[in-house]
Amino acid sequence: MMRTLHYCENIQSEIALNGISTKKKIYFDLNLQDENNLVIKITDPKDPFYYFFTSINDIELQHLKINKKIPTNLHQYFIDIVDFMKLCLNDDSNATETCTVLQIIPSDDENNVMLRIVQLKSSNVVTSILLRKPTDIEIKRHVLERYQQLEIQVHELRQSPDEQTENQGIETENVQISQTTAPPTATTIHDRNDHDIDR
Repeated sequence: MMRTLHYCENIQSEIALNGISTKKKIYFDLNLQDENNLVIKITDPKDPFYYFFTSINDIELQHLKINKKIPTNLHQYFIDIVDFMKLCLNDDSNATETCTVLQIIPSDDENNVMLRIVQLKSSNVVTSILLRKPTDIEIKRHVLERYQQLEIQVHELRQSPDEQTENQGIETENVQISQTTAPPTATTIHDRNDHDIDR
């Protein structure tokens, strides 16, 4: 059966681009569609023009590795990536020698970037994913969507406290993961963390 698995989160990331190294929260959006297409997007909530993404199918998956092994399928790859991303959230930021971090670094092509999940203690690169810079049309579409989100936020700020409470309840219901079949009971990776999402 077809189903969609979705995970999104703002995660502190190490960014080394254009000769500048910094740490800041990046919004990660992973969407596994119909078990055969994994879309990964990264954006900056404070910069509407910061936008990279990729789409991975079963064939492209064979060129990726996670912990030095080729993933068996996209579903498992999705689960593994999300598990490691959650480690990035849970690790003590002071214990840098043991934590798992997300890194965004230059690729061989200046129009793309490399997303890496790294375990610092062992210097183990869990996985590397090439993300491409969108076309001008894709960027315009993204900026328009971002503008519409900001309009919604402004509208919510102008509402009364009672109206905000009512709408928050509706939003919480609407942003649940969209699935046509029930997820495996052994995992909880499909829960969305809506309180961190910049709307």
